[in-house]
Amino acid sequence: MGADFLSKKIMLQDSEVNVQVWDTAGQERFNTGSVGAAYFRGADGALLVYDVVNEKSFEQLEMWRDECMTRQDRSADFFPIVVIGNKTDLRDAMREEARPDQSDVITWCRQNSYGHVETSAKDGQGVEAAMVAIVALALENQRNYQAYMGSLPTEKTGGSRVDLEKKFEQKKSSCTGCG
Repeated sequence: MGADFLSKKIMLQDSEVNVQVWDTAGQERFNTGSVGAAYFRGADGALLVYDVVNEKSFEQLEMWRDECMTRQDRSADFFPIVVIGNKTDLRDAMREEARPDQSDVITWCRQNSYGHVETSAKDGQGVEAAMVAIVALALENQRNYQAYMGSLPTEKTGGSRVDLEKKFEQKKSSCTGCG
């Protein structure tokens, strides 16, 4: 099929959460039609991953974000996204001109109210922090969405997006650009 699937149980605030992660490896053929819809349907959040040594991969984040959001049945206010800068283990080996400008990445994340975590899938650095962040945000946004939907008949309160920077200030050592 060309996509990877992982199921994992994570302990979060004394609760066990079963997480399903679908990875299309950035392949645009999964971006269209019913195949793409199957990957995004029912998602409670998204990890948008770019390669810290490949400018083009960062440039594609907007396309992936837009595709993900067009397939959601709730507003962006209730759909958390965390941007992952992967392959940090290769950063020093690549010439600077080929890499995304980190200040551009941080600016884009802040403009869109997205968290940003840097990881290395190779050595595992930051991976758990990224997973815990998206799960915590998804749970909190799900609660906010349910409360919002419950309040619709009497009043429209609007969204309550959870801010990753404030939520995980204590994890700044593994959350690059979060402050």
